[in-house]
Amino acid sequence: MRSTFKTLFYINRGKVKKDGTTAIFCRITVDGEQTVITTGIFCNPNDWKSKKGEVKDEKANSQLKSFRLRIEQTYENICCIQLLFQKILEMPECNVIFYHCAVCNQYANGFTFLIY
Repeated sequence: MRSTFKTLFYINRGKVKKDGTTAIFCRITVDGEQTVITTGIFCNPNDWKSKKGEVKDEKANSQLKSFRLRIEQTYENICCIQLLFQKILEMPECNVIFYHCAVCNQYANGFTFLIY
């Protein structure tokens, strides 16, 4: 199953704080479904390069690169886990028991499995 994944960083020029900065947002699109999250990074709207999704400030750019990498790695991890589940469920010789695992909430909708 092929999936589409895209990230877009942007600012809302209409919501500038008193100190002259605005939040940098990240729109994540997976298979046409969108969600928007704030990065926790702020910049002056005049320093924002919208075509590149970057800021003139190197420190903020470094933070954005780390944020982008973390999102991409998380997406790859989720895809690998989904593929693993799919392959396990296709194995007729294995009995699979699913159980809830609070520690695993960040992966596979909070479920992990035992194979016997």
